[in-house]
Amino acid sequence: LNYKIKVKQIVMNDYIVHCLCKYNYEVYSWGNDVYQYGLFGWEGRFKEERPIRNESLSKYKFNTIQISETYCCGLDIDGRLYGWGEHFEMSKPSNINCNDYHVKKVCCGKYMIAYVNDLDGVVLYNNITHMKYSVSCCWDVRDIACGESCVCVVCGKGVVVVSCKGVRVLKLKGSDD
Repeated sequence: LNYKIKVKQIVMNDYIVHCLCKYNYEVYSWGNDVYQYGLFGWEGRFKEERPIRNESLSKYKFNTIQISETYCCGLDIDGRLYGWGEHFEMSKPSNINCNDYHVKKVCCGKYMIAYVNDLDGVVLYNNITHMKYSVSCCWDVRDIACGESCVCVVCGKGVVVVSCKGVRVLKLKGSDD
């Protein structure tokens, strides 16, 4: 990358790297999509040895990008969520219907995308079945992280673990609340 480019975010898995620029929303990508999942989000691109401006992803004006082993997702500056790679339209990002809510935070797990909408609702989106599981258990959401089968949310309640088995609130050892 050119040393004058300001990097906002860099995400990677074992195969590919996406680098999001700070001011112009350009995305640079490189790596080897060995299983041809469509991780570049760019039709016909599966291998780049050096960072290249990703013409396909750059036009979406992503505010953040996340990556798992087989797919990626991006949140644009208007709060719209997109997915690409395995189980999506591989050649380009496709919009994920969030029921007219704006998305504030997003993360990728092995089989799901988790996002927080503008009402602090946590939604687990299964990228294979395209089914959604919504939970309204949080307020003041600060961060979200995905695992293989659950999501952890840091919010006003503390740490909330959300899975298909239910919701648990964890108290942090040594905390006063």
